[in-house]
Amino acid sequence: MAEDQIILIPRQGSWTWVRAARDYALAFGPNLTPDPDTAGRYRFPNQTVTVALAPDAYPVQGDIVLWFRTHYPQVRLDVVKAETPEAFKAYLAKRIAAKDRYAQPDQPFRLYWPTDYLLITQPYGVHPEIYTRFGLPGHEGLDIRAPHGSPVYAAAAGEVYQVHDNPKDHAYGKHVRIRHRDGYRTIYAHLARILVREGQPVSARQLIGEADSTGNSTGSHLHITLKKDGATAAGLTRFPKDILDPTPFLVWQSTADAISTSQPCKVGVNCLDELQEADLKALKQAKVEAVKFPQALSNRDVQALRQALPEVFTVCRLSVEMSREAVSPDAFVAAVKTDLTRLYGLGVRDFEIHHEPNTQTCGWGRSWRTGSDFGEWFRQVLGSVRKLAPEARFGFPGLMPGEGVEGQREDADTFLDGADDAALSADWVGVNCFWSSRAEMIAPEKGRSFELYRRRFPQSVLMITECANVNENADFPLRGSELVDYYRDLRGRAGITAAFAN
Repeated sequence: MAEDQIILIPRQGSWTWVRAARDYALAFGPNLTPDPDTAGRYRFPNQTVTVALAPDAYPVQGDIVLWFRTHYPQVRLDVVKAETPEAFKAYLAKRIAAKDRYAQPDQPFRLYWPTDYLLITQPYGVHPEIYTRFGLPGHEGLDIRAPHGSPVYAAAAGEVYQVHDNPKDHAYGKHVRIRHRDGYRTIYAHLARILVREGQPVSARQLIGEADSTGNSTGSHLHITLKKDGATAAGLTRFPKDILDPTPFLVWQSTADAISTSQPCKVGVNCLDELQEADLKALKQAKVEAVKFPQALSNRDVQALRQALPEVFTVCRLSVEMSREAVSPDAFVAAVKTDLTRLYGLGVRDFEIHHEPNTQTCGWGRSWRTGSDFGEWFRQVLGSVRKLAPEARFGFPGLMPGEGVEGQREDADTFLDGADDAALSADWVGVNCFWSSRAEMIAPEKGRSFELYRRRFPQSVLMITECANVNENADFPLRGSELVDYYRDLRGRAGITAAFAN
């Protein structure tokens, strides 16, 4: 199984540490860096950071483990205590011999990822202001993305010792408890269905239930708690009831295991609602593989585009004016029906339903007020347009990324949380990726925000509906050079059909 791993080494004497990790890097293929921020952002948030922990190794950050927990709480930390490069090399040699990149003599127990969604929605130990009322110093486990009805798996082999099937009389709602070797125990909470019985032996990654939001929960997810008998008394944890942090025990999956495709991402552009001869010539010279256009594009222009680029992949955006008044699902369908059926008749098969719905100019605050409202609106539209074009593929629209701005847009993550089920009902999910520098181009919250979507929607096909350097001071040669590198990176990404540059 492919892994996203990077090794953080001390900056002082870094080449000595690099040499110490050489054999391990050759065996397992991780990258190395002396910069904690680079390690934290690497393939965020699905990576493992292996930390070479030597005395005073990270003077700027101080306690490097605490620093990661504060700045990058979702990454998995693999801490290797080694006072010298030689000790580090010897420790890594044991892993090579065991053919296990994370083998630790003092911590052999492992937890396999318990859902199909590679996203932690609430880390361990956070929000003490909430949990102190329950006698806990913070969140007592991990909340992991798991939409309603999605599979929940046993994180390790063991035996089911308790099944709680009442959804209302416990904070965990319906939940399962499993006893593992070496005194470890796991709890899987807020389930919709339980598919195992008390006393039943289970294997790692065996299906044990389906996710929901039963008990004291807001929104469907999986809560997993890890315990080890005697841990509190032995001083292994600051939590009561033998509760441990599950994060260091987790074996993370790679996105390559979540979805596969034999087709590389197509190089695409967004175009206007009219194509001139010069436009067609430029698209042909650039060997553009995909074009996304508005619904107003004429039959003549669609045919001219196909003549210039016979193998071109086309996507149409369906949208209407929404900045002045509310538009109901029926009104939206009535407004796009003629163009939808016309373009469908010309062979267009992919349609993006609307555009940036978390912004005021595109309906937020009028046609819907939350992501949940839009999700219901989207599902009604989707049901209607599928009847008009039964062989078409309809996409959930790209959002305006970033934090909320009062009166202008809602925070993209908050909006997407509410519209989650609607996105899952679409044939593909759109992502807008913007940046203003080359550093931002490879940042997970900017140019690579599709990585966060992949964690959220591991089984969904993605399309990068818009991508661009939005820095007004960046000249065209710079923007072009960045896009070349951006598309090269996308070529090797699984499950991204096309990316459309502005």
